[in-house]
Amino acid sequence: YISTLRKLYEDDPYNETYFAWILEFYDHPRQRYLLEDFIDKQLEDQPHSTMPWILKGEIAMHAKRWEEAADAYKTANTIDPNSLPIIYNVGLCLSNQAIDIQRAILNKERSLKKEDQQYIKQTLTEAREYLEKAQTMDPRRKKVDWVTPLYIVYYALGETEKASALEPLVTGFKNTNQERID
Repeated sequence: YISTLRKLYEDDPYNETYFAWILEFYDHPRQRYLLEDFIDKQLEDQPHSTMPWILKGEIAMHAKRWEEAADAYKTANTIDPNSLPIIYNVGLCLSNQAIDIQRAILNKERSLKKEDQQYIKQTLTEAREYLEKAQTMDPRRKKVDWVTPLYIVYYALGETEKASALEPLVTGFKNTNQERID
């Protein structure tokens, strides 16, 4: 079955139906480990197609491999720079990456070194750029809900006025979960 689907997809690599059927096959628990191999093969064959990059980002995101996910989405963004979900996911991955690094360091060492603060701030600043672009593209949040991630980034960067402006829109977030880095 899968070899037939893969052959069909190889013959027509832009057919989203074949691609969806392949993904559905690999989504079964016994086949899931093969999904990353399949995506990597697709990236070798079609490095300028957004779909494999998006899927690579999704897989890495679900595994909380934030840097890998952000890199995959950034590559997809270079191919399709006007895709709102891609832009949002880059910002989301970068913010989660910075927050996870900060938490890991604070849990281990109880304080951040200057270079750690710089790296986290740089990553959060980059996340802010992507999330603000998502905000500009979708101000009413009809396609992606950028509010909470952007609020967290503003709060972590110490941009209290911007965070306060978003606070009425944020649901279910307590700012005690995030430390500021300033």
